[in-house]
Amino acid sequence: MTALRLAQIRGRHLRERLARHRLVFVQLGSVFDPLRAGILEELGGRQLNAIEFAGSSLMPGDHVLLGVEDFVKASRGNPTMGQLRSQIMRTLDSGYTVCLVSRSPRMAFPPVPGSSLLEDVAPYLVPLLRRDECIEERRGDPAALLPAIGLDAKSELEPLYQRTLEELGTELLASLDRTLFEARIREDGGLSLMRPLELEALRGAGIVTAVESVYTFAVRRRVGELANALDEVISNLVDPQSEITHVASDLWSLERILRSKVRRAAISGCGRSWPAQVLTGLRPSPTSHVRTPLEQNLTRS
Repeated sequence: MTALRLAQIRGRHLRERLARHRLVFVQLGSVFDPLRAGILEELGGRQLNAIEFAGSSLMPGDHVLLGVEDFVKASRGNPTMGQLRSQIMRTLDSGYTVCLVSRSPRMAFPPVPGSSLLEDVAPYLVPLLRRDECIEERRGDPAALLPAIGLDAKSELEPLYQRTLEELGTELLASLDRTLFEARIREDGGLSLMRPLELEALRGAGIVTAVESVYTFAVRRRVGELANALDEVISNLVDPQSEITHVASDLWSLERILRSKVRRAAISGCGRSWPAQVLTGLRPSPTSHVRTPLEQNLTRS
């Protein structure tokens, strides 16, 4: 069976789901590149870039929005997720359907106050390949169920994993890192510790599969290559996790609490002359004038 025929089958299933739910999200990342064009062709509809759609006036017809992953990182001057949601709602209210096509999973997108767009969508998970759907040269390879491997005799698994992981977002990479390295869980049972949205994202990326709600690594005998790829991708990360703002805020609050308690204890024990007695051997910076030495960085004499 040709790659085009396989893509058409999956595109038809996606089209049926879209007709039923009217707003669908499909994760089409690197693992599914050999099928991408065929799926989109079978899907039909008005296909355009999601950023252009968000910034344009309402257009009639069913819409397939490409490049939705561009909204993961907000760029100054570009439409926001809030604008995208507003345009999608107007399109749905006019009786049309919208399919969101993204290389990144739902959980990679930043939350939008007052919006549940990515919670309301019906996700569609593109099926991996069966053994008989792979090209003949790949049928003995356990990684052949991944379309980018099973339909390409020259592709390699670890570089494919690297490209795939780069699409998933910092939060999911951190969770997968804890599973594979910190918890040292590389068997399928460790996947049960992950959150539902994380598992959906890994399934959508082709890294994890599920049979009757039992999650397993898609390429079970080559998890080591996934771990190697994850190590490489994380080592090159420069974007902070979203929680970093909360961590910094909590640390600042903790510092202020400690400064206040130290000051009160010093005043209680030494009176108003506490700076000279408690901070013996330390001196304030000569370039600063502050209320107390605790309110500035101190340097040793």
